[in-house]
Amino acid sequence: MALLTPKILTEKDHRTKAENGFSIDLKSNKFYHYTEEIFLSEKLHHLIKYFMQNKGNCVSYEEISHILFEETQNINTLRSTIHRLKVKLPHLDLHSVSKRGYVLY
Repeated sequence: MALLTPKILTEKDHRTKAENGFSIDLKSNKFYHYTEEIFLSEKLHHLIKYFMQNKGNCVSYEEISHILFEETQNINTLRSTIHRLKVKLPHLDLHSVSKRGYVLY
């Protein structure tokens, strides 16, 4: 796998910001941590975008399942996907809400 150089953001970007330096450029659909572009799988990209659009609100397991798989999935599959997101983005302020889903602060 080739080493990728971070891209520097310009003022032309149309970014939605989350805490801890994370942002998403809604025009190009790219995800950043400060000025470094973070490369995510398509599923993780859709998921983080949805969390950012619903920042501060609980995103239910059912919503996550629909976003990622367009059908109901086993809770362990959803937890595994969330775990991959947290590993990829360790500074993301994403918390579980017992028996309901997850919330991004």
